[in-house]
Amino acid sequence: MGFRIGFLESMSHKIELSHSSETSSKCGAITKVDARRIDALDQWCLRTLLGITWHQFVHNDEVRRITKQPNLTAIIQLRLLSIFGHIACMDDDADAKIILSAPLPDNWK
Repeated sequence: MGFRIGFLESMSHKIELSHSSETSSKCGAITKVDARRIDALDQWCLRTLLGITWHQFVHNDEVRRITKQPNLTAIIQLRLLSIFGHIACMDDDADAKIILSAPLPDNWK
């Protein structure tokens, strides 16, 4: 089971990258609808890896307890916060910090 969980963790990075490149949100934020879909996929993957079927009536909390895995959206949010933390510590003339601190245009929606 350890290999399967490790594989799922490595796939979380690919899901993050595909989400950030395909999302309708221009700022890269995760919408509530996206979060529900990502967590549903994550839960389905864990159940599939463990061989748990729908008719066994195993609660999602029990699956999380067995695997000791946080929700995928929690992992994504931690990584986004980590990136912003690194950018905040950069020099003021760094391109990434300039972009994040730039004022928004007046016609921004």
